[in-house]
Amino acid sequence: MSNPPNAPKPQAVSHMLMFFVLPCVIFIGWASWSLVGSLLENKPKDIPSRIAAVKEARSSGDRWQAVYALSQELQRMKQSGEWQDEVSSEQKDDLFLSLVELQKDHASDLRFKKYVLLTLGQFAGASMLPHVKESLSDASEEIRFFAAWSYLELLGRAVVDAELGEGPGSGSDYQESYAVVESWLEDKDPSFRKIAATFLVQKSKNPPIDKVKALLEDEDLEVRWNTAVALASVGDDSSVPVLREMFDISNIRKLDVRSVDDLKQLLASAHDAAKKLDSDEIFAAEEALLGSINKETPEGRIVFEALGR
Repeated sequence: MSNPPNAPKPQAVSHMLMFFVLPCVIFIGWASWSLVGSLLENKPKDIPSRIAAVKEARSSGDRWQAVYALSQELQRMKQSGEWQDEVSSEQKDDLFLSLVELQKDHASDLRFKKYVLLTLGQFAGASMLPHVKESLSDASEEIRFFAAWSYLELLGRAVVDAELGEGPGSGSDYQESYAVVESWLEDKDPSFRKIAATFLVQKSKNPPIDKVKALLEDEDLEVRWNTAVALASVGDDSSVPVLREMFDISNIRKLDVRSVDDLKQLLASAHDAAKKLDSDEIFAAEEALLGSINKETPEGRIVFEALGR
C-alpha cells in the first residue's frame, strides 16, 4: 500500500495516546506506518553512505526513503552498541547537522521534514535542541507537532544524561527549554497543551503545578483527560473529578478514536492512574461504567478488557 505525499493529520485523541498512554516506541511505529505504509528492507551501510544517499536523492520519494533507511541503520548500530562505542559526539553532531541543513534545503518537502524530526528525536543529543526548536514555528501544523515530539524526546534524554554525568551540563541548564514547554500549556493547539502537561508533570523536578491543574477545566475534553491522567500518575488527587468523567460511557462515545487498541489503552491508562490514587470515588465510577454496558457487545468487550475484567 502506498501513501499520498502528505499523510493524514493524526486525530486529536491519538495525540493524547501517543504522548502519554502509549510508549514513545509505539509512536515511532505508528509514525513509520503512517508515513511509509510498509517497512523497507535495507542492507547495512555506513553512515556516510546513508547521508550521501539523502543528499543525492532526486525526488521527494527517494529523499524520505533515504532518511528512513538512515534511521534504520542508526537503530541497528544502537542495538549492536556501535552507536555508543564507536561513533564520537563530534561525528554524531556532524551527522545531525547535515540532516538539519538538508531539511532547510528542502523546506517544502513535508514528508522528508517529518522523517528528519523523527530521526533527531530518536538519536540526537541536546545540541540539536535549538535546531528542532526552529521547526516549532513551522507553517505546517503537522510539522510543528512532529517537532514538539522531537523536542520533548531530546529534552528528556538530555536532562537524564546530565544528571547521570553522561552529557554536558546539568539538569538545571535546561530551564530555558523547560520554559518553552511550559509556554505550550497556553498554546491554542490542544495537542500542545496535552503533551506539555504530561511532560512537565512527569519529567520536570519543579513543574508549574498550578498552571497544569488549570487544564483540568480546559474546554477540550481530551486536554482535561490527559491532564487528569498525568496528575493522577504522580498521586495528585485534584484529578479525581475529571478521571470520573473518563468512566462515563456517554463521554467515551464522544471520542473519535483511531482504533480499538487506542480505546483500550485510553481506558487502561485511566484505570492505572485511578489505582495510584486508591480512590473509592473512581472505583465506584468504574463499576458504574461496567454496569452500564453489555459485555457481549463489541463496545462492552473493549471496556471490560481494558479494565482487566
